[in-house]
Amino acid sequence: MHITIKRRGPLLLKAASFLFLAILLILIIPAHSQGSDNYIKELQELAIKKNLHEARYWEVLLHYKPGRFGIGTKSLVDDKDFFLAQDGKTNPKAELLATIEGFFGSNTTDNAHPQCRFIARYSWLKKELAIDIKRLPRAECLEYKAALKNVNPKTATLIFPAAHINAPASMFGHTLVRFDSDKKKSKLLSYAANYSAEVTDTNGLLYAVKGLAGGYQGFFTILPYYQKVTEYSDMDQRDMWEYRLSFSEEEVMRMLMHLWELKDIFSYYYFFDENCSYTLLFLFEAARPDIALTERFSGSAIPIDTIRALEDGGVIGSAVYRPSLGTKIKYIAGLLSDDERAFALDVSMEKIPPSYISKTSFNDETKATILDLAAEHLQYRYSKEEILKTAYKKLFLATLKERGTLAIKADYKIPTPFDPLGGHLTRRLALGTGMKDGSHFQEVKYRPAYHELLDPDDGFVKGSQIEFFDFALRHYPADDRVEVESIDIINILSLTPRDEFFKPLSWKFDTGFSQRLFPSNERKKRDHLVYHLNPGAGYTFKNPLGIHYALAEGEFIFSGRFRDSYNFGVGGVVGTLLQPHKNWRLDLSVRAMYFDTQLAPDAERHREYTASLKQSFVLSRNNMIRLDLKREKVFNIYQTDGVLSWNLFF
Repeated sequence: MHITIKRRGPLLLKAASFLFLAILLILIIPAHSQGSDNYIKELQELAIKKNLHEARYWEVLLHYKPGRFGIGTKSLVDDKDFFLAQDGKTNPKAELLATIEGFFGSNTTDNAHPQCRFIARYSWLKKELAIDIKRLPRAECLEYKAALKNVNPKTATLIFPAAHINAPASMFGHTLVRFDSDKKKSKLLSYAANYSAEVTDTNGLLYAVKGLAGGYQGFFTILPYYQKVTEYSDMDQRDMWEYRLSFSEEEVMRMLMHLWELKDIFSYYYFFDENCSYTLLFLFEAARPDIALTERFSGSAIPIDTIRALEDGGVIGSAVYRPSLGTKIKYIAGLLSDDERAFALDVSMEKIPPSYISKTSFNDETKATILDLAAEHLQYRYSKEEILKTAYKKLFLATLKERGTLAIKADYKIPTPFDPLGGHLTRRLALGTGMKDGSHFQEVKYRPAYHELLDPDDGFVKGSQIEFFDFALRHYPADDRVEVESIDIINILSLTPRDEFFKPLSWKFDTGFSQRLFPSNERKKRDHLVYHLNPGAGYTFKNPLGIHYALAEGEFIFSGRFRDSYNFGVGGVVGTLLQPHKNWRLDLSVRAMYFDTQLAPDAERHREYTASLKQSFVLSRNNMIRLDLKREKVFNIYQTDGVLSWNLFF
């Protein structure tokens, strides 16, 4: 009996202990849950009382903007994973309440927890609501901390790769931001944040249509800066400008926190407005909300204009110019004669060994320059995949070895070009007067973007033209008649000179509405507004006199004046760009187009010949006088058109 009591005693004790714990859990857990729910409700009520859903910083973090026609609110972020509320995209209050509740959640992994996933929101709300972190579930955020340690941001620099006219997505240039660390000896080892469209299409027309219509998803990426330098400077021949931003270390940290929130989150990419430069502005607003950068843009956001907005906001600091590999090659080539450049090209094209240069009669300085040029061009060829890696390494090392035998220091000080920020503003208004076949007219032209061949070219790519929605309206006082002279929907022209080292194709694309001549007994009824589509391609060359070009062209014309409402022709244009004075530019061209029944069997056969002389006189950065003269023959009808205009850039 005694033994029995001893054996059953511990069992009874254990049973009593389990019962006690069960009762304790029943009593404590609901109380704790109820307390947590009460605290969440308390924080939510405080947030509403303080109108945090209407706060400027909340709008920035969620990318909220007024809805269509100013009705309601809508986030520009399209990824549903960016929102915790079901209607968070259009309901700032609901998203705020859901975010606060999300901070107390415990059913997610550490790195996916809202405290970690939306670190900028968490940091801001924790301060605004004085949240007691002891009452929050613990989230380590190890992935974010590792990224922060790796980037180690102290300062930020805005990077502007200049326009790349032969790449449709980069015609206006591009912007990205670099985070600089005090632990990185070279800026090339810093990390850069880049926003771009995820594109898989190779069809140019489909690419343009989808880009204009928001058919691509845009994502932020963070990668080593040297990778972007290789892409832009070495492969695309784009000079880069680095503008130091005056953000404090705390502001830079806020920028990085918001960037973390946008990791793997997409927004639909639009070439004109919600593009690389506009979306990047939200990072800067997250750093310093009161600069209100995104509010300055509606309908279009050109990269250089977004940089000017930062400059107006007092954020832009000193600028550093980083010449492209192509610029270096052209500069070094300019130090040599034609024969000397030919030797450098022969080395880089594997026609002669580098050792052959030592056997020439050139002095050591010239030999060194030839080998330096050969090495630079060889790197360019490798970046363009024009030479296999094994052949490249062998020839490049041989060139460097031969160069090392010459005791000549390479010190090529490439002149810093005109800062793009100092170029003319992108909108243009022109007021003019002129004569057309003896009839006087007044003309008003407006262009929202961006640059034309004869505009002041300081800060722009020389020989380039990119115009969108250039609209011209004319009034003829004699019969009080108002006509739409032209609507250039897209007008792009790239005149890039060819030389021994670079052989780009010049090209054009022009589409829109314009007045065209048709046979009529009444002079004022000869002009009719037609729609045209005009692509072309050819070559451009440069010499001390100027830039000379020749392009083959095709043209579709659509008009009810044609028997089958359309016509198609082929032909070409030759011209020359001259600059007798820094502020005086001329474009003289002759164009011939042949519209023939053999090319378009159902269309009328006719010829078009046009000779034009365009001149611009730059008065100041944003003021210019233009004189345009044109003589044309269409359907055997001659017509002369001349207009003198004052152009204001704003």
